[in-house]
Amino acid sequence: MNRFSGNQIVIAPERIDYPLARMVHDYWFSLCHDGRHPRWADFDLMSVYKAAPFMTIKDVEAGGAEFRNRFFGTGLREVLGFDGTGKRLSENYAGDALAMVTDICRQVWESGTIVQSSGRVVWAEDRDFITYSCLYMPLDGTVAGQTAHLASVFDFNVL
Repeated sequence: MNRFSGNQIVIAPERIDYPLARMVHDYWFSLCHDGRHPRWADFDLMSVYKAAPFMTIKDVEAGGAEFRNRFFGTGLREVLGFDGTGKRLSENYAGDALAMVTDICRQVWESGTIVQSSGRVVWAEDRDFITYSCLYMPLDGTVAGQTAHLASVFDFNVL
């Protein structure tokens, strides 16, 4: 059941159509063992270096109330027009955009599912002509089975 309105869906891995998302998902999946998500410590961005400029790694903070960009790729900075490195979602977004991104991150964190969001970049200033698809994946922290980080990868101008 999909609890989202708008453009977010929980996606089956076989339905990942975009090249960067497919690359990162396949690497992420290769690190899954015994039904557990990969740990952030085992996730090597150099293993997906072609996608890394279009990725974020988010830390879960305050029990899922906030998310902070540990890593914000240089390609994202160029396309979106801001650098989100080290910033919380609430420092990058406001209003409906903040609610949308936070809802997606919470869904991934709470359920441990892969979520895809796609549409127009209405959440970055003067970027609504750009289309995107973004795949969010959970990463465990030091305790196996507890999502502490989220990996996301963007494919732009794909819709």
